[in-house]
Amino acid sequence: METEGRRHHVLITGGRAGIGLGLATRYLEAGHRVLVTGRGAEKLAAVSRGLPGLETFANDIADPRQREQLAAHVRRVMPDLDVVISNAGIQRRVGIAADDTPWAEAQHEIDVLLAGPVHLARLLTPHLLGHGRPSVYVNVTSGGAFLPQRSRRSTARPRRPCTATR
Repeated sequence: METEGRRHHVLITGGRAGIGLGLATRYLEAGHRVLVTGRGAEKLAAVSRGLPGLETFANDIADPRQREQLAAHVRRVMPDLDVVISNAGIQRRVGIAADDTPWAEAQHEIDVLLAGPVHLARLLTPHLLGHGRPSVYVNVTSGGAFLPQRSRRSTARPRRPCTATR
């Protein structure tokens, strides 16, 4: 989707840190309107103080009611929404054969990584199609969905923020 010559209205779930924050920064620097979500209102407020113009909405994508509240908020405040980046994510680093945690933990991971993005797409697609302009819905995932994971937490950090493609 062409990003030059047109101001985009961007929603990024999981935009408080990491990849989501890197994308939000790049979109803001390019002059686009950006709304990010995350679970902690205080942390979102701190991020928005560091990025003038960034809009925030505290939200837990794992909760269906909160997804509905997010969609209603977006429809109300971003009638020209044309970019949705579904980036919120969590990952429990355990081998599936060794995983003896309660099902509720696995269900929570499924709710964040699968049910959340699918439900949000269902809620926002009519809005994206309603204004008649090109729109895009992007799902961000990790290689961890496809590769075996070590049981210890990785401490690797990217040296530069991610860049948006044109």
